[in-house]
Amino acid sequence: MRELPQLLDIVMLGLLSGLSFDASLELYCGRFETQTAALFREALTSWRMGMCSREKALADMAEEFDVDALRRFSSAVSQALHFGAPLALVLERQADVIRQEQRSDVEEEIEKTPVRMMVPLGTMVVPAMLLAILGPLLGASVRLG
Repeated sequence: MRELPQLLDIVMLGLLSGLSFDASLELYCGRFETQTAALFREALTSWRMGMCSREKALADMAEEFDVDALRRFSSAVSQALHFGAPLALVLERQADVIRQEQRSDVEEEIEKTPVRMMVPLGTMVVPAMLLAILGPLLGASVRLG
């Protein structure tokens, strides 16, 4: 769900420009051909056809894909629409939190890289370096001996 912050930004901009939540979400789904857009397009269609409520469709999608960020988004949208809170601000905060989590994941992966490089370094580079250093010494000792 790497596209989720982008979706939230576009929906937020739509809301700030006067569109409804559904129209803002449709704007994203209509312009992007990502997996996230397809998922939200499916949910949007289901609540527009009256198969389920908006909250139920978003919650089902979040449960189906078992992504915490999607679960939080679903919950935040449901609460904001239920209590009348400004949804654009909620979505902006959600996007910031998701970006921070993604940044943390990337930093964590970067920190693990040197540890992963130890094995190839130890098995490939160190023997070659020893051969380069000890090779001439062994050659000289064979000639002298």
